[in-house]
Amino acid sequence: MIGLPVQTFEWLNSTLVKLASCKLWLQVMAGCATCDTGSPSWARPGTGPPRCFFFDIGLNVGSSTEAFYESERVYAKGGYASTHRMNPLAVPLSASFVSCNTAPWSLVAPPKRAAEAVIACGQQAAQAARFINATLGPRLERAGLRARDCHAVGVELRPVWGTHLPALARLVQRRFGTVSLPAFHQPFAASTCDGAHVAVAQSGRYDFKVVAPSSGKDRARPPTVEQRAASNATSLKHALKAYAGMKAMRAWETTTLTTLNVLRLISEAARPSDVVALKVDIEDHETRLLPCLASSRRVGALVDVLYIEEHTNGPVLAPAYAALRARGVSVETGWP
Repeated sequence: MIGLPVQTFEWLNSTLVKLASCKLWLQVMAGCATCDTGSPSWARPGTGPPRCFFFDIGLNVGSSTEAFYESERVYAKGGYASTHRMNPLAVPLSASFVSCNTAPWSLVAPPKRAAEAVIACGQQAAQAARFINATLGPRLERAGLRARDCHAVGVELRPVWGTHLPALARLVQRRFGTVSLPAFHQPFAASTCDGAHVAVAQSGRYDFKVVAPSSGKDRARPPTVEQRAASNATSLKHALKAYAGMKAMRAWETTTLTTLNVLRLISEAARPSDVVALKVDIEDHETRLLPCLASSRRVGALVDVLYIEEHTNGPVLAPAYAALRARGVSVETGWP
């Protein structure tokens, strides 16, 4: 292995870390062969004053939806980053996210990693709340809306969370006084058509990356090739050891799920006058969903802000980003 290129080390390390830390859900059989952008059978949204929607595609434990509603409380007086200075007392604490604290992590992680998952989840959620506040908050403020005025719709692939997500939906409504009960669809594979079958191999999905707030000190000089090779060689050893332990703890399980068309969910709910935020984190399957969304002038134009966690797919998604931006979509690739 010593003679392998640095990029090969990085790919092996990334893949094994995902396997060892329960992050990877491997799609075995492609579900949707088409990109369905509209149908006469799709319902039409009613009329009325402007509304707001947060579509959380790739719910995981629901921390992104909770962070969306928490974003309203990040700044003093309900104001947003564009008009109000941050109030340190109003910054959400990572330990305050119920979605992270009550999730059954022991079902997807070795026992020793479950506590670490709670911490990492809370830190990421706190960062997401601040990120949403800065990028979507001013838009809501201009529309005379608050986060609690928005409807949340989510899709999660894994059935492993069981009753956690329905219970979280009820808790979120009580805690934030939301206009409606969050609609969480579980387990469904978010895709570009309805009713297709997808076989997935289950190994969970979480990488336990502890996130620290960025600062000027973080902008260090990029590592040299030699430094990257040494670091990758060390981390690869740890990943191999962790993966061996993971294989011993849990065998891979295959589950057959049904696809849910994300474009239909948006089309049936939102109108051009509404404020729509779409978060997508579906482990590289964005490369199917987003080009389909970008190809639909009608549905694509309904989205105001797109939050995307890029994996290794940035260059592949560049044409879709360009098409969406041309329709006025704010594409935010810095999702924590």
